[in-house]
Amino acid sequence: MFKKSILFTSLFAGLILLWGCPYTSIVPLGKPIELIRPELIGSWMPENELNQENPTYYTIEKFDTVRYAIAHYQYNADAKDYSIKNYVAHTTSLEGLLFLNMNESGTQQYSLHRIDLVPSGFNLFEVTDNIDEKFETSADMQEFFIKNMRLSFFYNKDEVSLIRK
Repeated sequence: MFKKSILFTSLFAGLILLWGCPYTSIVPLGKPIELIRPELIGSWMPENELNQENPTYYTIEKFDTVRYAIAHYQYNADAKDYSIKNYVAHTTSLEGLLFLNMNESGTQQYSLHRIDLVPSGFNLFEVTDNIDEKFETSADMQEFFIKNMRLSFFYNKDEVSLIRK
């Protein structure tokens, strides 16, 4: 039984490592200068969790004229309640593509996602964490993104389609 527990734990840890996380940086892709988009304000949930009893969901509110307050709610079955992660985010547009710079409360790093607005809501694509480059300035990061952002391997495989809750 003990060996099965170790095997299961090792397998689970390995899956988490392979699952992927968004690219993080100490500098944002751009400064928070773009005005908020009213179409992003609201409560959102992954479309593939529509029929779940306790779906993951997000609330996006206006933080100020250029930033969003985002709360990510994820159900914890052990606690029988939702855990919450809070972010402050802003958008950066590069050659027709829209990116979200998300800064989790209490951290000094930005996670980066591409947003595609669609009629039913929007799709999120995590910028891959396989990028080895570290950037000192937003301008350097933008130059790198412009060269690579249209390549499919620039993003993690999982696309998340968010619809209004």
